[in-house]
Amino acid sequence: MPSALVKNYRLLQEYLEQPEISLEAHEINALVDTLTEKIRQDETELRTIALNCVQQLGFAKGTSLAFAYHLISTHHWPVDFGIAINPGKPLHLLNGNTIRSGGLQ
Repeated sequence: MPSALVKNYRLLQEYLEQPEISLEAHEINALVDTLTEKIRQDETELRTIALNCVQQLGFAKGTSLAFAYHLISTHHWPVDFGIAINPGKPLHLLNGNTIRSGGLQ
């Protein structure tokens, strides 16, 4: 089995369930929409985008990265699992389709 696939599985397995964070549905939607927009537009490392997102929205540190991992692990964000996911590098989504937050509440 490819090492990147194993690394990604280990990283993401705990994020299959939605993070237990006290946010209202509209806050989750705002978080997911903001994260998705920034990931698609920016070549900045994932952890910096996540930190900027929580600062912009006023959420607790770690909230955005946990949701990013949840979106990846549940395939709301299509990524190449053959490439190791590294929060210190940009995250590249596959295809140009619009990705929405439906079903995350």
